[in-house]
Amino acid sequence: MTEPTDKQPASNEQTPVSAPSRIEPSSPTPSEASRRALAVLALLIALLALLLAAGGGYYLWDQQQRLAAGQRTLASNAALAERAEQLAAADSALQERLQSLSQDADANTEALRQQLETLQRTQETVQERLGRLDVQTQARHGEWLRAEAAYLANLAVIRIGLQRDVDGALAALKMADELLSRLNSRAIAERQAVNRAINRLVAVDVPDTPELARRIDALVTKIDILPLNQPLDEAMLQQQAPPADGDPAPGDWRARLERAWQRFRDTLGQLVLVQRGKPAEPLIVPEERYFLYHNLRLRLEAARLALIQGDQAIYQSSLDRAAEWLERYFLRGEPAVDAALAEIAALRAVDIQPDLPDLAPLLEPVTRY
Repeated sequence: MTEPTDKQPASNEQTPVSAPSRIEPSSPTPSEASRRALAVLALLIALLALLLAAGGGYYLWDQQQRLAAGQRTLASNAALAERAEQLAAADSALQERLQSLSQDADANTEALRQQLETLQRTQETVQERLGRLDVQTQARHGEWLRAEAAYLANLAVIRIGLQRDVDGALAALKMADELLSRLNSRAIAERQAVNRAINRLVAVDVPDTPELARRIDALVTKIDILPLNQPLDEAMLQQQAPPADGDPAPGDWRARLERAWQRFRDTLGQLVLVQRGKPAEPLIVPEERYFLYHNLRLRLEAARLALIQGDQAIYQSSLDRAAEWLERYFLRGEPAVDAALAEIAALRAVDIQPDLPDLAPLLEPVTRY
């Protein structure tokens, strides 16, 4: 491929070239220069007028602001003047009120002073009366303490004489001794009498009733295991004939008890035993073992009741009968029987109603007030 070319074939003709002509600027004419000067002058005048108008407007606005601020200042000054007048009036009223209060305070002060003087004189009178009353009280204080100690001493005498209450009497005597101790050396004799009575009560061997009752109850619970002194009872029971048709069954213990009691009455009705100096031995049949145990239990229960009631005679006799019952109908040499006899002997040795001292003569220095 051949590249196209833009070259034109050179012309053989010669074209004449003329020299370019030079254009000279034309100078303005006088009329045009004057018009331009006038336009510039008018523009300057317009700008000056605009500036003057803006300045005048700003001046007017500033004057208006100043005028408004002055008006506000005048209004504020008027309000302040009015407020000052009000404050002056209030100050005048306050001064008058203070003057009135000062006069009232002077009057009240004088009245208070007079009242204080009266109160002081009254207080002095009360103090004088209290002093006299204190002297009288100190003089009678010992009598009051002695009277109260005498009441407690009489209470101790009553508790010992009527109720046999050793602990209550001791408590009353200790309280009386504490009251008398406040009299110091003025109640030496009374305190010695009270201490002697206390020592006499402390020396009394007071039995422990609850512990003794517990020991008797323990004996009652062991009665059923004590063996009788008739070892053939069980063999005799086994050799008995079977019950007849009309006899009660072995399990009917009430019927058996009634039958045994009837036998016992019949046997006693057929026998007459006379002895001197020795109680009669009851005839025992196997069915009557219940009466032996029950009688021993009743003896011990009677001893416990007598212990609670403080009856020394019944207590001793009940224990004596219980020991006699054990020795006669129960097997000696058995540990349980011997232990029961030893316990009964120990209980019999206890004096449940010891001799109590007569406190009235001992406390006579105290109870005479």
